[in-house]
Amino acid sequence: MADTVALTEKALASMTGSSKVFQRTRALVRILPAEKKTTADFKRDPGSPLIQTLNLASLRLIMARSARFFTFDKRVKDWVGDAPQAWVVESVQSLGYWENIVPLTGIITAPTMREDGTILGEAGYDEATGLFYAPGNIEFSPILDSPTKEDAKEAMALLLEPFRDFPFPNDWDRHAAVAAVLTVMFRHLIHGNVPLFGVNANTPGTGKGLLVDVIATIATGCAPARIPQKQQEEETDKLLFTAALEGDPIILIDNCRMPLGGETLELAITSRLYKSRLLGKNENSSAPQNAVYFATGNNLHPSGDMPRRVMPIKLTSMLERPDQRNDFQQSDLIQWVKDHRPSLVCAALTLMRAYYIADDKPEWKKKMGSFEQWSDTIRPLFTWLGMADPATAHGESVLSDDSDLDKLLELIEAWRAVYADSTKTTLKMAKQDIGLNTQDKAVPYGKYHRLRDALLAFDENARNGELNTVVIGKAIGRFEDRVVSGWQFVHGKKRLENGYPWFANPVGAVGAVAKSNPSWKDADSVSEEETAVQDTRHASLGGESEIATVATAATGASNDVELPTDGNNHVPKCLCSPGEDNWVQWTTTKMLCTECSISMIGRIAAAAD
Repeated sequence: MADTVALTEKALASMTGSSKVFQRTRALVRILPAEKKTTADFKRDPGSPLIQTLNLASLRLIMARSARFFTFDKRVKDWVGDAPQAWVVESVQSLGYWENIVPLTGIITAPTMREDGTILGEAGYDEATGLFYAPGNIEFSPILDSPTKEDAKEAMALLLEPFRDFPFPNDWDRHAAVAAVLTVMFRHLIHGNVPLFGVNANTPGTGKGLLVDVIATIATGCAPARIPQKQQEEETDKLLFTAALEGDPIILIDNCRMPLGGETLELAITSRLYKSRLLGKNENSSAPQNAVYFATGNNLHPSGDMPRRVMPIKLTSMLERPDQRNDFQQSDLIQWVKDHRPSLVCAALTLMRAYYIADDKPEWKKKMGSFEQWSDTIRPLFTWLGMADPATAHGESVLSDDSDLDKLLELIEAWRAVYADSTKTTLKMAKQDIGLNTQDKAVPYGKYHRLRDALLAFDENARNGELNTVVIGKAIGRFEDRVVSGWQFVHGKKRLENGYPWFANPVGAVGAVAKSNPSWKDADSVSEEETAVQDTRHASLGGESEIATVATAATGASNDVELPTDGNNHVPKCLCSPGEDNWVQWTTTKMLCTECSISMIGRIAAAAD
């Protein structure tokens, strides 16, 4: 039995052409031309090569081509030819590692450079890289063995040529388009993750989709695989996992109308292995994550953790109808790129090879979190030639395009306008207050309307202004402890009857104060009348408890007193919340207890019995 499986594996390894078998992430695969896939959810250029994972039926067919199989026929008492038996097919497929079958890391359609600086230019499988080079019927010219910096400048000028007529507002946007070409072509040199290239236009018809088509055509010879933006994470996962399984080099999320983000896309961009469930099966699988992602949109808006994952490419047209332009250098730009693709690919190779052998490389210290190797591989090429860094706008976009920070700041300001420094307000209480103060349509727009809108901004599926406190609470929870304009929006750790309280916390509260009781108020602003009320309230809460009495804020006396501690510079909470675990970090004596608003100046509650 074991001998049969081993012999079958060796026979599979000898296959060539469309029956050539590879192994990839514990699965057997082969390379096929893409079908004409133009459904609403997936669009591919027909004929572009893709990776097919072999199911049992496909594997059995290839096995039958690779060797002759026999079974013993008792009727004739002899061995007769037969199709591979099911147990053989299943045994071979389930091995998970095949000693004689080569690994496949990806498919390329143009020459490329290996890690050692040599050029991969021979069609077929390359053992050094695991890449399969399928140039089709295109002939690429060899490049110079030792290109100079001047050769690199000429190469860069040629690579910039297809992007001449696009309305880039800055040089670095144009350079980012070339960086995208290089990223796709030399993706195998970057063992880490690569950012998503976000093409953002100020008006429809500016050329977002055409720009990505040009980038893809130079790098792969085909248009990119296009998928629509989906609202449901499960639908996005299916599309992205399909693309990863089939080895698409470029995935374009086309014409985004919603904020760009979501856990599925965020994870896909910063993972080298995509794991998900196979369609129609109750089992998980995985595929290498080697694709370069693109997204296009008018006023493209990355949200959540996406801004730092996006390499922005901006297009800005001053025309009311840029789609009616007729002043292009090339009337059919895609056809021009196809005609000149061999020269453009040669230029990219010349640039990479020249930089590889250069002895005057710049000292590169700029980093980009999660994309360090991409940053070290692609960005220095431009500064080496005295050009603007293609990632110049990346840092700005992280700040300016982070809509969630804007939403968070608006919530903090709206919340403070209604509840000031209160720490007793839950989302359910806020919902009730908003309802009571906005139900009268004659009441002009005010602070409660503003708070309602600020909370609704955290629920993309809100209907008719209805506040879903569960959804909103989870959405806000993603940004707890996030600092914006010197403030945080945090929830208390002590559950109240109708949920956990939320409150705005000024940055500067230290240690456990910030975590367990973030809204201690500065007692300098406490009036004499407020202090008297607080004393009365404290008496009702703490009874005859011992209070270390010194001067209060109203008297303006010194607060230099010896405070009772537990030996670790902690003082107990007010007696309104007694218990063994009620120690908080002492940061200043000018504080109020947020549980009962008692001034802590000169009133330090003794530890409760």
